[in-house]
Amino acid sequence: MTSVPLELRQVSIDFGDGHLFKDVNLKVAGNESLVLIGPSGLGKSVVLKLFAGLLAPSTGAVLVEGHDLFRIGANDRNQILLKMGMLFQKNALFDSLTVFDNLAFPLRETTKESEAEIRDRVEYYLTEVGLIEAAERFPDEISGGMQKRLGIARALILNPQTVLYDDPTAGLDPITSRKIVDLILRLHEEKKSTIVSITNDMARAFQLADRIAMVVNGAIIETGTPDETANHPDPRVAQFIRGSLDGPLTEAQA
Repeated sequence: MTSVPLELRQVSIDFGDGHLFKDVNLKVAGNESLVLIGPSGLGKSVVLKLFAGLLAPSTGAVLVEGHDLFRIGANDRNQILLKMGMLFQKNALFDSLTVFDNLAFPLRETTKESEAEIRDRVEYYLTEVGLIEAAERFPDEISGGMQKRLGIARALILNPQTVLYDDPTAGLDPITSRKIVDLILRLHEEKKSTIVSITNDMARAFQLADRIAMVVNGAIIETGTPDETANHPDPRVAQFIRGSLDGPLTEAQA
């Protein structure tokens, strides 16, 4: 894998009569866990959509494994994107499929594995995320935290080199949120993957990140490690962190 598997190079995004981004640059190193923070509506999810090939920049380049996603052929782009997994904020589960079949679906659609091989892999990931006992249930029959774990398993089922997590703890209580991030970090370490996550829960951001970047006012501020971010001199960063934490952390939040 290239040492810089993900990169935005002089990227601009034009929406309507203005710029969402103007000439932004961002590099994500191999095996790194980068967390994006920032006020709602200013482009955090757009960054994930750029890397996932779901949105093309107005100008600039989106590089994945050194290839400009929007200057290569569709077949080459699809092969690169098959090495990427994504957890959507709403999990994007198939309500009509069981927990087992939600994981088996992408394997059946994109690989030539036998049903026995698919069953082995699905059962492996269900065990990893603690859902093996729920294999035959439907998504509406399991809790929100379990749905989130299922979404993580599906993001990982094709053994991606890069995983994008859009607000992986949204709507979860602090204790469940901490457990979800513990799971993400354990699987990140086991798979040696590169991950980019979005969260405005600063306790979870500090838990999850090797490095943090803030999306604000059409720019991306690379604020550094969690310690560097907590002491960053930019008043926009300091104000956002203070507002997000709203006081000292409790033991349940930490």
